[in-house]
Amino acid sequence: MTAPDLAYVALVVDEPEASAAIFERDFGLPRKDFDCGSFNVPAISVGRSALALFQPDNPFLGPDAKKGVHHIAIAAADPETAAKDTGVPIDCGLANGLGGRTSIELARDATCGIGVRYTESLVLAPASSDLVERIDHLGVASADNQAARKVFICLLYTSP
Repeated sequence: MTAPDLAYVALVVDEPEASAAIFERDFGLPRKDFDCGSFNVPAISVGRSALALFQPDNPFLGPDAKKGVHHIAIAAADPETAAKDTGVPIDCGLANGLGGRTSIELARDATCGIGVRYTESLVLAPASSDLVERIDHLGVASADNQAARKVFICLLYTSP
């Protein structure tokens, strides 16, 4: 069984436009913008995934979003079914995510505090540059590594 695709990593930054410009100019990575409510969210293609750059006050992130990685989004043709198939509790129902795509969030307390969403694919062309090929891995710090391991093995290997 193969792991599902990482759709994007949501980064909260003070200035998404300036941050996107750095990835475009300095790393040669392409950008595609998505509506998310009344906000514009630049997404930088990295390999088969993306970095989505959110402002801290974007309502999609919920209250009090802090700078840094906010959540990871796993691509699924049917996000609701994929989320339910994990057996991990769902935080809330379906929501409109980037570009109006269906999104659903798993309960953070059941994912060792890591924000995890399932979303319809962003449909970005794979992209790399001379400096950056792909997102190779994400490191997750956890107070309970065994619990984190169980959660993420479940998420990655029970998804359709």
